[in-house]
Amino acid sequence: MLAAFAVLAPAAFAGPGTYYASPTGTGTSCESVAPCALTKAVETAVNEDAVILEPGTYTLATDLAVSKAIELGGQPGASPPVIVDNGHAVRVNQGADARVHDLRVEGAGPFELFSGAGERIFVSFTGATNEACGMSDGATLVDSVCWAHDGGPTATASAIGISDAGKSTTMTLRNDTAIDADVSGEAIRTQTSGVGPKLVVEATNVVARAAGHFDIETSLGGSAFPVTEVKLTHSNYATVVGEAAPLATITAPGTNSNQTVAPAFVDAPGGDFHEAAGSPTIGAGLTEDANGPLALGGEARSTATCPGGPVVTDIGAYQYSTTAPCVPPPPSGSGSPSTGSTTPAPPPAISNLIKVGKLKLNKKAGTAMLSVKIPDAGTLGLRGKGLAKVFRSSKGATTLSLPIKPVGKTRAALAKTGKAVVRLYLTFAPVGGTAGRPIGKTVKLLRTK
Repeated sequence: MLAAFAVLAPAAFAGPGTYYASPTGTGTSCESVAPCALTKAVETAVNEDAVILEPGTYTLATDLAVSKAIELGGQPGASPPVIVDNGHAVRVNQGADARVHDLRVEGAGPFELFSGAGERIFVSFTGATNEACGMSDGATLVDSVCWAHDGGPTATASAIGISDAGKSTTMTLRNDTAIDADVSGEAIRTQTSGVGPKLVVEATNVVARAAGHFDIETSLGGSAFPVTEVKLTHSNYATVVGEAAPLATITAPGTNSNQTVAPAFVDAPGGDFHEAAGSPTIGAGLTEDANGPLALGGEARSTATCPGGPVVTDIGAYQYSTTAPCVPPPPSGSGSPSTGSTTPAPPPAISNLIKVGKLKLNKKAGTAMLSVKIPDAGTLGLRGKGLAKVFRSSKGATTLSLPIKPVGKTRAALAKTGKAVVRLYLTFAPVGGTAGRPIGKTVKLLRTK
């Protein structure tokens, strides 16, 4: 789905095609005033719909398998819904290409992305085998924690397990924290199968740490001439195993802007993987548009290490924040810092208010271009049912042009009738600030035959 990684949406959207679930839901229409049970809402939604989970605890009696291209999750920055799996899997099926976001999954059942994307997911896995987070078929995992722990004295589960599912594929990890606290088990483990597949793992700003085994391991599974490439940049890991060049390669620890010094967490045994002060991962990540606007806790993905300082990205699922003032620069002409009292300037006000401008139709292509004025540095997103998701970022206030491109049934309707009415939603997340509420706009697309 996202082999060439695209920025993912900063917030769940509520509009036509949106269904609601709650832990005590008994509704049948899955409206916000009468939410359904979780399984009912997932079964009711169809491709391009959204299922919004209200905060609370959901307990599974069977696997929760998503087989359609839907959006499923809570609200970024809010208390995440908790799914207690009772040993059952929370799964996006192969080919479904669903987006699952802002959830916490607890128990001996894995979180499995056999396609699609996971964003801001916290998995607390206590199983003895398999993995906390499983991935295959081009899946993407962003801003998430996969924690394997308390699986018993013989536990061999990995924090993240990646499989090629018998065919060539590329998997994407970005700003994830993979921790295996069991006696045996890897933080990241890859597995190839079949005849001649190529598995590529693109990992950026990732923490991968195992307490009793290798941080990263590749397994060729006895296949005939498989190829595995684990490519890491700006990540934190120290030990690897399974390299058999040219069939299996892993970026060497300490190279390509990767770190080997262990990260510092607030309370790793208790599952709090927020960075502690002084962690080498703070500000050491790669800052780019593909990181997206929000980290696991709903905080801005890239922030200043001190108020008014330069904007940086951390390695791992969370973003460290502090109110400590920046160290003032030395006085002009002096080789040492000033000894006088210096009051740092207050950080500039950050606005998330946007202004929607002109719409320009392209009747020949059945698309349109919408101009939107943003007030600060940040990421602007456009999404809607039947529309391709689009994200644009800027380092300052400017006017951005967003393409409106129909997909699926909307594109088919345009081809058949020459017109389609769509409802789109705009969200702006300023760097260092809070994302604004989605702004809706109805647009009529036209296409000449």
